[in-house]
Amino acid sequence: MSSSRVGARTLTLRPLCGRTPFLHHFVRFTFAARSIYFLSCEHKDPGGDDTKSKNCERDVKLLERVLINGGLILLAFFLLARLHAVVGANEALAQFPQRVTPDSGSLSSQADTSPDTTLWSEGRITAYREALGLTFDPPMAVLRIPRIGMEAPVLRGTDEASLNRGLGWIAGTAEPGAKGNTGVAGHRDGYFRVLKDVGAGDVIELETKDGVLEYVVESTTIIEPENVGVLAPTEGPALTLVTCYPFYYVGSAPQRFIVRAGLAVDSYTANGRARHD
Repeated sequence: MSSSRVGARTLTLRPLCGRTPFLHHFVRFTFAARSIYFLSCEHKDPGGDDTKSKNCERDVKLLERVLINGGLILLAFFLLARLHAVVGANEALAQFPQRVTPDSGSLSSQADTSPDTTLWSEGRITAYREALGLTFDPPMAVLRIPRIGMEAPVLRGTDEASLNRGLGWIAGTAEPGAKGNTGVAGHRDGYFRVLKDVGAGDVIELETKDGVLEYVVESTTIIEPENVGVLAPTEGPALTLVTCYPFYYVGSAPQRFIVRAGLAVDSYTANGRARHD
């Protein structure tokens, strides 16, 4: 896995996209093992000895049962873990629809609890609904792209649960509202699918507890996962959005789609002072 050191943290673009499920690999292994053993039996007994053939067939069936039972046990553990995540959650993420004043220490407005999922995949919609039953820390920011109607909370980290619920701040980059290059990741079949329609000149709003910053899209690029230079620190304020590419792709997408934006010249915080000098 490729990565780049920035400060004391490690940056990587590779784990931001979907992975092939472990159970899928197990099923493929089961059928492969059965086929290899069966062919091995046929090779050892080309003459068709009935006794050896029956013994071989018995061994194949035994191996098949062992592998299937093992798969069922793993599936049971998987289902129990998912059930525990949903049932064991204390409360839904209730803070997102709230609105508070800028000087109260919280965000002045929160992300919509009912996002437009028209372009989302069915699997991502299901994952989002499940994530609503999980408990998260308060969002670091709310990101909006007014022209395309996108609004989402920016949570701390890019773990699967966070990216199912909203967007994720990429650790090792500047925190939202701080000076430097802020990296934000999202799923290509969820909140960030609309990035396919983003272009140079579009405005991106990033609201933190200190106020609202406006960024202007400078470029969109397609890169390989190994190219983590897009997350490198910058002297001036920058916002880098990362998602997987192609947007419509079966399996783990091989590339990354990058949106780079710079702070608008007239971007101010809620108290009227420029956030970045």
